[in-house]
Amino acid sequence: MRYLPAAERAHVGGDWYDAFQVGDGSTMLVIGDVTGHDRHAAAAMAQVRNVLRGVAHSQPESPARVLAALDRAMGDLAVDTLATAILARVERWAPDGAPAQRLLRWSNAGHPAPLLIGCDGEVTVLERVPNLLLGIGTGSPRVEHAVVLPPGSTLLFYTDGLVERRGVALDDGVAWLCREAQALRELPLDEFCDRILAGLPEALDDDVAILALRACPEAV
Repeated sequence: MRYLPAAERAHVGGDWYDAFQVGDGSTMLVIGDVTGHDRHAAAAMAQVRNVLRGVAHSQPESPARVLAALDRAMGDLAVDTLATAILARVERWAPDGAPAQRLLRWSNAGHPAPLLIGCDGEVTVLERVPNLLLGIGTGSPRVEHAVVLPPGSTLLFYTDGLVERRGVALDDGVAWLCREAQALRELPLDEFCDRILAGLPEALDDDVAILALRACPEAV
């Protein structure tokens, strides 16, 4: 996990990440971006993050249901902000008595798609049609997706400040990140994150948060 603020001397912003276990032992992963990168965005981010944690512990089985409930709670609590987010759940999956695997299930509220980097160097952008941002309306449907995490693979979540550059097409920023992730995939996870951020320009236009997970070879 890493965070870099955009504004000089600003130590807080609207980007955030989180990771925590729920009652059945599954791991919940969150990456999000509240509009803005000042103390007001930071305050709104703290509200959204804390409410999301509470909702996720009450109904952790479905990332889509959690985000839908978070949207409703933001309306009820008058949290007047817009935010993108991905909520993911990593769980044990053993269909029909087969060897246990790790299954990733996630729901995307308008956030940049995560990357799945295989041991063989194949990089998959987990691009699906995203749902609406949080805070737009409580009636918007939320859907979720699933993919198996191969042993040794790396999962990378990030906010848009990592791939957006002034005067550079977004697709070029994503292509750069895919190349970096592929080249650095064999590094320990902490060094992997540090080296990804080392490729950024010194003056950032936006906050950057990243969250990475390595699927250990042992079955859960």
